[in-house]
Amino acid sequence: AAVRAAVDDCDFVSRLGDGTLERERFQQYLAQDAVYLEHYARVLAHASALAPSVEEQVFWSRSATSALAEEAELHRSHVGTCRVVQSAATRNYTSHLLASAAGGSYGEVVAALLPCFWLYADVGSRLVGQSHAQHPYADWLAAYGDPAFEQATREAVDIVDRAASVADPVLRERMREAFA
Repeated sequence: AAVRAAVDDCDFVSRLGDGTLERERFQQYLAQDAVYLEHYARVLAHASALAPSVEEQVFWSRSATSALAEEAELHRSHVGTCRVVQSAATRNYTSHLLASAAGGSYGEVVAALLPCFWLYADVGSRLVGQSHAQHPYADWLAAYGDPAFEQATREAVDIVDRAASVADPVLRERMREAFA
């Protein structure tokens, strides 16, 4: 609830939704997100390799492909393909994900991946209603407000819940930490 309230109070998010966010600020965000997605896709692929079932393996593999193909294309359509220096915030987040993948169990890895799904689906579903034909970020709103993305997020939540349900208390706490 505290994270959701902070997101709701975030000037960037409210201005993204109503279309008043400065183009340069949006492009800076997308450039960092494109860097992030490269690392995120690697961790999604790692989750696929660790998955205990074929269904989960396929889910994480498709998610990695989507991050590299669909989401990254959305970013390229706004900022092109120039190389970007990773910001400290992006480096911290990607380092957390990569560390989770390097040393964590399947449960920890998928718990670390879940916030990106869940937060983007939540924000996207709430902001998509503000979209209109002249909205400067209508494609972003449509991508993350898409019912298919919401369904993928529900699948990710279910997978993490299943992993937590079979984890011992120590692993569940590590999953909570990876998620937070």
